[in-house]
Amino acid sequence: SSVIMPGLLSGSDLEDGLYQGLTGASANKVAFRALPDTTKELLVYFDGTTDIRLVPNPSSSDPSWVYWNTTTARYEISNLQAANLKLYLKMDYQTYSSFEYAYQDAAGLFGDFAQYEIVYTVPLPLVISDLSCNAKSNNVSLKWTIYNIEEAKSMRIMKSFSSTNFKELASINVSENDKLLSEMNYEFNDISIPETRVFYRIDVILNNNDIVSSNICSPSITPKFSNKQIEVAPNPVDENTYIHITLEEIEKVKIGLFDNLGRDIRHFEVDPQSDKFIIPINMEFLTPGIYYLRVNINGQTEVTRLVKQ
Repeated sequence: SSVIMPGLLSGSDLEDGLYQGLTGASANKVAFRALPDTTKELLVYFDGTTDIRLVPNPSSSDPSWVYWNTTTARYEISNLQAANLKLYLKMDYQTYSSFEYAYQDAAGLFGDFAQYEIVYTVPLPLVISDLSCNAKSNNVSLKWTIYNIEEAKSMRIMKSFSSTNFKELASINVSENDKLLSEMNYEFNDISIPETRVFYRIDVILNNNDIVSSNICSPSITPKFSNKQIEVAPNPVDENTYIHITLEEIEKVKIGLFDNLGRDIRHFEVDPQSDKFIIPINMEFLTPGIYYLRVNINGQTEVTRLVKQ
């Protein structure tokens, strides 16, 4: 967590002039109210021995109860040392915090409450958590979290077979609703499982077109079928393509067709009557673009990239 040291509380009136001045101390009281949300920040006062958390509406078991005025529902601290007052920010992406304070003058009267504000005029930097990628039977699952996302406009899922020459696999636009949240969790499933090792990276495009990149991750890939033959033709395809399958023994076959974002277009099962057979796939009415055809036999999966013209 980070800590902000508020400056000396100050003010003047006809009774006592400047409240704390150069000494930073006074025998009179300082009152605090409208305290920060403790889930994100903590106002803490060091009493000379212990850090006392000034939590809103304390109970009698809280150490801060000794300063709590139950009648006025606020903290009142005598002989307050301003240098001992600290505001802890519990989350790195905070941009604003505030509380209200008033001081007691020599006549024993509290003045009007003023608001103490901490504002970051420069946005905090965007942060990407560690990108994780896990190979499953039918896809590679990518997961990551973005902090301070208000400066982002889009994300690119990047893929490489060499860990250096990355190409864009898909893109995600950052919505205005996403930018209102302090953090966002994302997930993407790559169903084009390769036979060789593959690498992934997330590139975040900022509003000023700068790019923030995640770490590179590489899952363990399950090899394609052995002793089975699967061919898909024609590819590219205009209307129909065909899956030519040769099996060692007759087994149920599961077919799935997905778009470039991993959305399910069509799926079905086939109970073959022989070890060699052909399955037609109609793509006549699909929008031109990239699709993935997934064939699953006895828990093993092979994915073919299709181009619809």
